[in-house]
Amino acid sequence: MVYSGDLIPSDENVRPVYDKIPIVELTEGQELEFEVTAILGMGKEHAKWQASVVGYRNIPKITIDKGGNESVYAERCPRHVFVFEEKKLRIDKILECNLCMQCVDLSKGVIKVEPDETNYLFNVETTCGLKPKEIVLKSVDILLEKLDEFSKDLSKLK
Repeated sequence: MVYSGDLIPSDENVRPVYDKIPIVELTEGQELEFEVTAILGMGKEHAKWQASVVGYRNIPKITIDKGGNESVYAERCPRHVFVFEEKKLRIDKILECNLCMQCVDLSKGVIKVEPDETNYLFNVETTCGLKPKEIVLKSVDILLEKLDEFSKDLSKLK
């Protein structure tokens, strides 16, 4: 099996991001020689150049009033947001909550869940060799450039 890490680049600054990507399986006595061209592009030109997949959602606000069978609420939460310890229900993993509202329905008002409109969980999953922080910072730079262009265009209208 020939893996991406087996490639010998002509330019030492160019190499695969991951070493364990299978390329081809050769039989005994076979060898492989090929030439590769890398094209740098931006995600706005084509999806194949997207650096990441990004998503966001509201962080939930959860309040718990006393009452009901609190141990059942912890057991039945599909995301295991709650724990019941020392005869008390508490929030253990708030970021696991996906606002499914099963706990609200089950508790009949003991648990209240609503999205916090001022706090968001921002998720960046990279699809390239860049770190999420680099992707976000570059995205902000691009946005600032676009805002600057927009501002110049807007001032021409006056």
